[in-house]
Amino acid sequence: MKSLTLSEYQEQCIVADYLRKRWPDVLWTATAGGMRTSIGTATKMKRAGLSKGVPDILIFFRQEETIEAGVNYICPGLALEMKVRKGGVVSKDQKDWMKRLEAQGWQCHICHGADEAIAAIEEYL
Repeated sequence: MKSLTLSEYQEQCIVADYLRKRWPDVLWTATAGGMRTSIGTATKMKRAGLSKGVPDILIFFRQEETIEAGVNYICPGLALEMKVRKGGVVSKDQKDWMKRLEAQGWQCHICHGADEAIAAIEEYL
């Protein structure tokens, strides 16, 4: 029997359902990355400010922890780039976004499948 292979969209929908049910009070959003649109719609989205490479899921939850020096480090949020369970290539634009978010203190993960994304969220929150 052939194993079930989910698309990146389907994996992200699982994560979105999980976030809505498990963390209803946490502020988060998903970008339109990976969505198939017409050229006209894509042009409008770009004109309205959609940037290539923005991570698929952004969780706006400030995390504080004590580090060795006793200083509180504040992480402003969690960024997840979704990929299919096996394969999936991270583009240069995606790498650049994650590098820039990390420079701002964000925690960033490339997640191959919903299970990896949910594990990263559980660990973060």
